[in-house]
Amino acid sequence: MIGTDVVIKKIAELAKEITASGYRELTTITVLRGAQWFSERLRKELSELGVETENMPMRVSSYGKDTKSSGKIELILEPQGNLEDKDLLIVEDIVDSGITMDFLLKYLWAKQPSSLKVCTLLNKPARRKIEVNLDYVGFEVPDKFLIGCGLDYQGNYRNLPYVGYVETAQIDGEKGDKNHGKS
Repeated sequence: MIGTDVVIKKIAELAKEITASGYRELTTITVLRGAQWFSERLRKELSELGVETENMPMRVSSYGKDTKSSGKIELILEPQGNLEDKDLLIVEDIVDSGITMDFLLKYLWAKQPSSLKVCTLLNKPARRKIEVNLDYVGFEVPDKFLIGCGLDYQGNYRNLPYVGYVETAQIDGEKGDKNHGKS
């Protein structure tokens, strides 16, 4: 669906776009586990462009082992350290329903950063339940169950260097559900 070369090129473009916004220092909030693959590559590109990054992972869940969001966000790992007066960049693999991103934005704004921006590799607006502002977007994707580049199904396929899709009926017999395990 989106090949390795295209993904790598887009990550470099996103880094240039972020750098053009004037940042020389950023605290990235990497949303684990999905965004780790993307975040590592984005931070490397930012570094090569002269932007220093401090990474603070954060982990939330709304899916468990299901392919549909429960709509309830569980905070599993909070960022470690002071976020006040810092320029924060949320790094996410995919935004679909907007529920998780809405939670993250509210949670992080309460920490009183200087700025807070969102960078997502993939945007799936067909699933949007809550509108959220996305500052840097790699690709807009169709309403399919996606894997690769950090996206997984029950922990599998996350390290594929490209974005592909499968019908969930092929994986677990849930006919008609084409959601991805992130919101």
